[in-house]
Amino acid sequence: MCLFSTLGFSYGNLRDFRQFYLIYSNPKICYIMCSKLTWSYNGLIMRVNDANAHCFYLKEATQQSWSVRQLERNINTLYYQRLLSSKDKNGIDGIIFIIEI
Repeated sequence: MCLFSTLGFSYGNLRDFRQFYLIYSNPKICYIMCSKLTWSYNGLIMRVNDANAHCFYLKEATQQSWSVRQLERNINTLYYQRLLSSKDKNGIDGIIFIIEI
């Protein structure tokens, strides 16, 4: 029997905890942005490979009050990448941002 399963953690839980730590290793960003979202939101955002996209989806999900389904749809349809490749550059001036701490 695995030690982790006796403690109540599955391999998947530990993998998700580690991924959360790797993505949100800056405590200020973690506190400011992640504390406003539930684990469902963060679990979806953690699966995105681009660090800039993480920040974008964190910001948009909190500011626009996206539902979990809306966030998932936007991630699956590559909303961030489509905005970056948009020909209408006036509409996406604010898309590149830095989280100010």
